[in-house]
Amino acid sequence: MTKPELVAIDWGSTSFRMWLIGPDGEILAERRSAEGMIHCNRTGFADVLLSHLQALNVAPDVPVIACGMVGARQGWVEAPYLDTGVPLDQLTQHVARADFSRNPVTILPGVAQRGIGAPDVIRGEETQAMGLVDQGEAVVVMPGTHSKWVELKDRAIHRFSTYMTGELFAIISAHSTVAPSLEADHVISESDPGFVQGLEMALDDPSNALETLFSLRAGVLLQELAPDAAKGKLSGLLIGAELAMARRRYHDVDVHLVASGKAAALYGAALEMAGMAYRRQDAETLSRQGLIYAAKNLELLNDKSYAPA
Repeated sequence: MTKPELVAIDWGSTSFRMWLIGPDGEILAERRSAEGMIHCNRTGFADVLLSHLQALNVAPDVPVIACGMVGARQGWVEAPYLDTGVPLDQLTQHVARADFSRNPVTILPGVAQRGIGAPDVIRGEETQAMGLVDQGEAVVVMPGTHSKWVELKDRAIHRFSTYMTGELFAIISAHSTVAPSLEADHVISESDPGFVQGLEMALDDPSNALETLFSLRAGVLLQELAPDAAKGKLSGLLIGAELAMARRRYHDVDVHLVASGKAAALYGAALEMAGMAYRRQDAETLSRQGLIYAAKNLELLNDKSYAPA
């Protein structure tokens, strides 16, 4: 096998994704698990990383570069935030180093928004944005537990907003009065009638989402709504409310949808219904490209010709 030159890791709150990278930026192997920051706060970050490195027989001299919540204050080691407006190329000038004797570990910083009436922070999405800096001015939506809408300008993150859409869906689905009325095993698709109805209501007026939530429980109780349709409608209401708010600011621009799997399908359908043109970008691909780009800037990867697509 080609000798690996880099270990690239996207280490979030609940997920761990690791790629073994060859000299030309090719993927030699990968590992993924649910051992995110929350898990590692109980077990330790070093032990988790060591287990994955050993599973792939990674030599001790191969450098590791990571982004995401691993660099948060409650992560492995804090990589302090850079402010909006700082060129993304300069992220590598403010990295943190983890205490891990087996392999050198570099952690990228996040980005903070201060002083404009809407304080906000991101970790991980800034690395994905590195893969889009050559697009010029752009608006990027990154669905997830905390959905991000990011404005790119002058090769920097100019402004961004966070919507707690995914977290609200998880909390309501599992811990609210509405939760027992939802079909827990139902996998929502973009064509679900309940999802489409929820989208339509929230896009018409985002306040409909708040007013309609309890009716999901009542509808199932009165046998006017099926539990699977109720779950789809909950998703549509929350995603629709997010897009209705974002559309007020970005109604006349093309959007880059950075997503994979189910999130890409649901947000794609929602953007179309909202009348917002978009281009889809694969989230994992951009994360990996951003990590490799940062490694190149840090001279951790020998191939200097490699750059994000």
